[in-house]
Amino acid sequence: MKPKYILLLLLVSFLIGNRPARAQENSQLVKQHAIDWMQALERKDFTALNNYLAAEYTLGGVGDGETVSRATWLKNAQEMDWSNTHYHFMKVHMKGDSAAMVNSRMSFKVSRVPFTITSNIIDFWVYRDGRWQITQRLVGGDSLTDLINMTKGFLAGIAVALAGFWISRLLKRRNKRPAIGTTPAVG
Repeated sequence: MKPKYILLLLLVSFLIGNRPARAQENSQLVKQHAIDWMQALERKDFTALNNYLAAEYTLGGVGDGETVSRATWLKNAQEMDWSNTHYHFMKVHMKGDSAAMVNSRMSFKVSRVPFTITSNIIDFWVYRDGRWQITQRLVGGDSLTDLINMTKGFLAGIAVALAGFWISRLLKRRNKRPAIGTTPAVG
């Protein structure tokens, strides 16, 4: 075998052999950038936020067509106070210069809401121009929505129970009245 083919074979095997290590390294970088992005949000560091958000960034819900644009997201970042951001799970899938952070849950507090919200999220990141940027965040079910739905269910249950109570009470009253045209028994 010719030396240049051996060299080429060694180079290809080196690149293929290092692919998992590079993917693991990039996975850790994406996780750290996600944390840094949320810390920049808490600090209202708009230079960092602008660097993390890709030009095409959108925020949307899983399963619905409504999205929030990059400009609106930045406006909300400026007008609301964010605190206590924390990721509970961070699993990153790498595909070349793209990454998807899936199965993640994030807790945070935001002004105007008096308690911590926990949401399921999926983040899509891309490596371009020498840096990782987030292109999209999808938000799934969150604890606030769960609390509202649980409260609505509880209130509906109380309403049904009260309606049943009043209907049974009316039926009992109706059954105690003498029929029309009859005289009550005197004892």
